[in-house]
Amino acid sequence: MRDFWNWVREADCQYTVFAVNSPIDKVSQAIANIYKRKQILEDVLSAQYTDSPKIMCQSIPVISVRNTPWTIVYLIPARTPQADYALRVSKKLKTRMITFSGEPDSEYMSYTVVNNGEIREYIQFVGFGEHAPVIFHSEIRSMPEFGWGDVNNFDYNQQIFQEFVNAFCQEEELYVPVCYKYLLPRTDLKRSPPVILRVAKCSKGKIEKANLVGDEFFV
Repeated sequence: MRDFWNWVREADCQYTVFAVNSPIDKVSQAIANIYKRKQILEDVLSAQYTDSPKIMCQSIPVISVRNTPWTIVYLIPARTPQADYALRVSKKLKTRMITFSGEPDSEYMSYTVVNNGEIREYIQFVGFGEHAPVIFHSEIRSMPEFGWGDVNNFDYNQQIFQEFVNAFCQEEELYVPVCYKYLLPRTDLKRSPPVILRVAKCSKGKIEKANLVGDEFFV
């Protein structure tokens, strides 16, 4: 998650990401059904992995990561009850998921491990200072030790949280590429703005396939 988190801090954006242990075609269809999207546009990335040459409205990027069993779903910004959606995706596909959510402005971060629709591990923060509320539940690991004694320990506690999450990602051989939707100028006020998919240089070569799940597309 390091590359993705670094980009989030620079872009200062709200995010929710699903990592699903299932093939991209199955995940794309499940996302289309659950989020009520009409079409799946496959292989949208150019060979250079910079911009997608195909454009879609109201789209959700779905990315398969090279040499891993993981498919990544990008919901940026997140405006729907993602926890419920994650449980539904995991249950429908009968597989494991890891979800990541955050919002830099409010210093909110959360991380959830789901297996067959059941939560196995969950940790949530709103800020990392002395009185920051934290919610933790796990059937997998013990809670990490944070430095709550000093209100100035924001950076330290954030680092502990990210190391805790990244350790599990490394065990699962999970990498989250830096992908994001870029809104193009709206040509029809009756339609949602068209979207292309962009990939940061740090994630070039990490992507096997990219789909857009949305309502209508333009080539």
